[in-house]
Amino acid sequence: MTMFSRETELGIGIVIVVLVIAAFLTGGTPVSTGNTSPESPYQQTGSTNQPSEILPGAATITVSDAGFAPSSVSLAAGEVEITVTNAAQRTHGFTLAAYGIDQIVPAGASRTFKFTATTGTYTFADTIDPSKTGTLRVT
Repeated sequence: MTMFSRETELGIGIVIVVLVIAAFLTGGTPVSTGNTSPESPYQQTGSTNQPSEILPGAATITVSDAGFAPSSVSLAAGEVEITVTNAAQRTHGFTLAAYGIDQIVPAGASRTFKFTATTGTYTFADTIDPSKTGTLRVT
């Protein structure tokens, strides 16, 4: 059995603590090694034959007295899910007329909408205050 000096053990302990703190501060996000195989969670950037933007199939939108945040959302065509959360103290709504969606969202509540989105640009609005609008881009 190899024995380390107390100073070596202390140094190893400090390195471990620093690595744990660094992982915590960076959110534990792994760094890409450039591997873009199907099993890899990383997307290679730069000049490739792959699209430069991978669009999600889901989005969360917050509605408040100031409007929608984000006010512009991009999703991939196909099955999508949009969750609308009302962060205001009063009732708001969400309407996406192109897909027949029109619901009230009470203060502090959320509503989730699942539908098949087709390529295009669509406007969504607050059912209660139609002057508050946003854009859904589907590609």
